[in-house]
Amino acid sequence: LIGAAGRPGAGGGGGAPAPRRRRAAARLRHRAARATWPLLSPALHALRLVLGAVRYVAPPIGSLLLRAAGWPLVLSGPGLVSDLEEALYAAKVCSYAQGIALIQAAATEHGWDVEVSDLARIWQGGCIIRARLLDDVGRAVRNREAPEDSILLDPALAAAVSRRQAGWRRVVMRAAEAGVPTPALSGSLAYFDTLRHARLPSAALIQAQRDFFGGHTYARVDRPGMHHTDWPGSA
Repeated sequence: LIGAAGRPGAGGGGGAPAPRRRRAAARLRHRAARATWPLLSPALHALRLVLGAVRYVAPPIGSLLLRAAGWPLVLSGPGLVSDLEEALYAAKVCSYAQGIALIQAAATEHGWDVEVSDLARIWQGGCIIRARLLDDVGRAVRNREAPEDSILLDPALAAAVSRRQAGWRRVVMRAAEAGVPTPALSGSLAYFDTLRHARLPSAALIQAQRDFFGGHTYARVDRPGMHHTDWPGSA
């Protein structure tokens, strides 16, 4: 037996047998895991969506690094540090926005009872993130007019990202010119630009391509119904 003093055979407190205490501790951990799973499950669902392609990209990257040894990769110059700071901040805000949107969509689709407004508080209370930025993120989530609204519609976050987007774009552009991959920075920028447009020319191009090679028709913004064009050279 482990007594109150914590020594084998010690008396006094009448401590419970060690196996019994271990079973009690295991039950507590199990209860805690069951209590947090409704929140963790959609988060993991979102994580799989984001990271699903990475496992297919990472092995080829590893072999490329071996072959690319000696390739000149230069990324420097005046203003780079301040641009990187702005790019990191803006990309982090967009990453939180995308993650929250994915969790919200998954929760809606699968009927999960998730308090999305608690995500920022839980993330900040963990041992990894603890970013002061999450205070602003949590406030933006709580102030949304509708669950599907992006936190990037929050005036304070929108202004903060807008002030930093010039440096953010310069970093992504210079990295691409230097051949340095920046998947997080460039991916977040693509997400940000997608949200900024009511209609994207890329969507119109995709519809036109589908109609060209398969006659799938396309929708127009100036007239109702579906349409088809006899494209030159499509026969």
